Amino acid sequence: MSISRGIGNDSLKVEDASKTCNGIPIFSDVNLEIEEGEHVYLIGPNGSGKTTLLSCLIGHDHFDHGNIYSKYSRDEWGYLEQNDYVHGDESLIGYLMKSNQVNYEIWKKYILVTCNPMS
Repeated sequence: MSISRGIGNDSLKVEDASKTCNGIPIFSDVNLEIEEGEHVYLIGPNGSGKTTLLSCLIGHDHFDHGNIYSKYSRDEWGYLEQNDYVHGDESLIGYLMKSNQVNYEIWKKYILVTCNPMS
């Protein structure tokens, strides 16, 4: 499934997304809209499909049905794997900046905008 561009104020929009595994529904009829600057928490019990949903959004897996619209290409998205580990003397920001999974220019802009108490 490809991502369509140009969705107005939304950074990400998903319509009617569904996913099955060996014929067993993992989730169905997922709809979401995330606007620029919005923070989102994805919570649910173990095995409810949270990681699978995120995996589909970043392109490691695919939805069986549905549409994705994004303001940004997947090359501009940043993520950390569920089991990534930051070593004891390393800061999270340092880890992210050296990670090949995070677009440095996008992350640098995010840090300056959201984490700088002087802004």
